[in-house]
Amino acid sequence: MSWMKVSFSQTDVKAGKPQQLVQDISLVYVGRPAPTEPVLFRTTGFSGVHDYFVTPEASSLAAQTLSAVGAKECTAPDRASIELL
Repeated sequence: MSWMKVSFSQTDVKAGKPQQLVQDISLVYVGRPAPTEPVLFRTTGFSGVHDYFVTPEASSLAAQTLSAVGAKECTAPDRASIELL
């Protein structure tokens, strides 16, 4: 699996969709060893779009969740432009 990106609008943010994604990603690790590296990052664009990036490892574990929220395959984000979650 590769990096995945989920984009949320301001309306999605107000509805709590990013927080739900964070919870859902966290739940895939229940009963598994904790990840050794961060698995979720975000950036906020000038247009108000909030992009969330999920590592390949987490993408594999959370494939069903990511599909449900319309995640798209992407290249690894520029680490200088993202925040760790």
